[in-house]
This record gives sequence, structure tokens and C-alpha cells, in this order.
Amino acid sequence: MSSTTPNSAPLSIAQLTQVLSDSAAYPSSELVDTLADYEAQACLFFTDKIIKGDEELLLAYYSSYAVALLLNDELPEARYLACYRFPPSLTDKSHVLTNKDYRLSETKHLLSAVKDLLRAVWSRDYPLVYHVLQHAKWLDIQRTLIERYLVHFRKSHFQLLSRAYRSIPPTLAAKYIGLEIDANAVDEAPSTQLEQLTTRGWKWHAPNGLLLPTPVAALEKPRGDTAGPGGGDPMARLVGLVGFLGE
Repeated sequence: MSSTTPNSAPLSIAQLTQVLSDSAAYPSSELVDTLADYEAQACLFFTDKIIKGDEELLLAYYSSYAVALLLNDELPEARYLACYRFPPSLTDKSHVLTNKDYRLSETKHLLSAVKDLLRAVWSRDYPLVYHVLQHAKWLDIQRTLIERYLVHFRKSHFQLLSRAYRSIPPTLAAKYIGLEIDANAVDEAPSTQLEQLTTRGWKWHAPNGLLLPTPVAALEKPRGDTAGPGGGDPMARLVGLVGFLGE
């Protein structure tokens, strides 16, 4: 992935910064492979009860690894990582942020934000997905990775909507794609947020106040899924897509 390989450079904040910075130019699968190669080193920095190495490095590494797995559409593996391979002594320090005010949370709560993100993606809680991505106190070295996943998540659901719906209320589209649209402000003139959709091929039908998605020619298939939701039958596939999106 870069000229400096895991075998030649020990895991450190500097090395992790380089890996995350370089990753923007490479497929997500290569980023996952690179971070996976470092896990054997990371495991030496902690036990079930104590941290023996750099706490900030462990927080940065494991939270980045989990998001990289999400970017590569490996949600089950990301959940397994969070449940069974996060450092227990760090996990014990984290807690569920019931007020979801990630902007005020301390760095040690980064793993809580990651776990909330994983739960939100798993349960298809779209508003929470976007809230965590946009408001959690991510480290500076993770900004590129987080922005890349935000774009990936938004694009994949834009494609799903384009295939699953022939018309859709703006507020429902906004929920899936992470746009802030005031239902009371939607009138004959689309808002700036709606223009983000109409400039990508969707049409605004003013009489009914609905968006008309333009079907995409092809949809990138999830990992391990060779036919997409619903298999090859068109009606079953449509039902599968709508069921996948949920409400």
C-alpha cells in the first residue's frame, strides 16, 4: 500500500498517520489488509486488565480498523472486532453517551462512538449513522477515513433509493442520505439540499411534492452477495431493496 510496510515499521502514531493518509489513493480492501497486519503488534500493548503501551495509539488503531472494515462493507467483521478484540481495559473506560453529544465527549470515549456507529449501521438507524460520523470527536488523523466512509455510505444509499423507489418524499430521502430538510419549507422551489439530488439526475415533481429518482444502470454488489437483495427476480429484488432500507 505504501513504501513503508508493516514488517519494516513498528505500529506507532506516526506510522498509523501515514497509513491512513496514504489510504485515500487505494481500495478499501488494501487499507483493511494493512491494518489487519498490525493487529498482532497492537495485541502486545494491552492485557485484559491493563494497558502496557500508548493508550492513544490503541484508541486510534482499533477505531480506525473498525471504520475501515465498514468502508469495505465488512459489517459482521467490524462488529466482531468491537465485541471481542477491542482492548477490554479501554472498553471498560468507555460508556454509552446517552445524550449523543459527541462534540463534548473526551477522546477515551472514541470507542463508544465506534460502537454506536456499528449499532446504527446494523439496525439501519440512518439519522444516528450520520450524526455519529459528523459529530463524534474523531482524531485528526482519521478525518480522511471518516469523510471517505461518509461519502461511501451516502452514495450506496443514494443508489439503493434510485433502484427501490419511483417517487419518494423529500423528508424520507433526506433520512436515508443524511440531508437536513425542513418538511415545512419544501414547496415548489427545491431547497439547496434537494438540489444536491436533482443535480445527480433526480427530478422534482412540484404538484405532488415528490422526488422522482432516476434508476441507476448498475449497483455495486455487497461483499459475499452475488445477486443483490431478492436474487434475480425483478419484483423480489424491489421488495428486497425496500426491505433493506427499512423505515
